[in-house]
Amino acid sequence: MTISVVISAAAKAHAEALVSSGRYESLEQAVEAAIWQLGDWEDDEVDPNSLSPEHRGAVEEGLADIEAGRVIPADEVFDRLIAKYTAMAQNR
Repeated sequence: MTISVVISAAAKAHAEALVSSGRYESLEQAVEAAIWQLGDWEDDEVDPNSLSPEHRGAVEEGLADIEAGRVIPADEVFDRLIAKYTAMAQNR
């Protein structure tokens, strides 16, 4: 089945880096894998009570950081990751 989608430049660059690295054979394969992984991820629910005290503390610390505004915009994080993995792919 063929569909057309519009994705951000950051997402496109990341998918291209994954293909360049050899992890996926094509953009289509990378996008399809992401869709399946998203479905698996959404099905995984974690019971906070099942976490170790160390992990529960880390989650609470992260939530406190969010509440206090100590966050990095997602676009900035994605730009850093894309640059990192693009450089890794080019150095192969």
